[in-house]
Amino acid sequence: MTPPEAAVVTNAVAAAVVGGPAVILLAHGSLMRPFPPGAVDRAAAGAAAGLAVAALAARGPALAIVGLPLIVFGLAAASVDALERRLPDRLTGPLLICTAVAVLGVALIIDDLVGAVRAAAAGVLLTGITLALKGVRSAAIGWGDVKLMPGLGAALGWASWDALLTAAVLWALLITLTAVFGAGSGRDDVVPYGPALLAGALGGLAVAG
Repeated sequence: MTPPEAAVVTNAVAAAVVGGPAVILLAHGSLMRPFPPGAVDRAAAGAAAGLAVAALAARGPALAIVGLPLIVFGLAAASVDALERRLPDRLTGPLLICTAVAVLGVALIIDDLVGAVRAAAAGVLLTGITLALKGVRSAAIGWGDVKLMPGLGAALGWASWDALLTAAVLWALLITLTAVFGAGSGRDDVVPYGPALLAGALGGLAVAG
């Protein structure tokens, strides 16, 4: 195993050990009703955090740092959305703030202000698009989804426009599948798009970041 590969493995293990419990803690603290996590939930959170960090770390440390808030807060938000059909402000807000801080910090360290401007532009772009969709067909998208997009857009924009385009393609596929299999579930027909939005964003970062 080469040193770069060893570093990726080390980061993945550290993320699984530390990030998994952090995701569980954030998600559990944001639920409206008690849902004590079991061993499977903890293992799944750790595995998801570890794999996500490994995928981003393989693209470089800067992207891993910028994507870390998305992994921690995003996974927690997606978990809450899957369980309660909502994306809480206490997770989408910190996701945006921490992503913005990470982008600015990394941009200053590696002297890439162009990347920071691109991140801001992507965040504004995605927010504008989702707001327009909300205005045209309010029932099709929730306010939590709208509030999630600035953080996702900032991380994707920091990576590249290709990452954003890749995420958009993945979103089209995953949201369609979610709508097909999630509608008519007997829970007021509210479809949780958070997991699909997160998965698409992480996919865009991992493939084109």
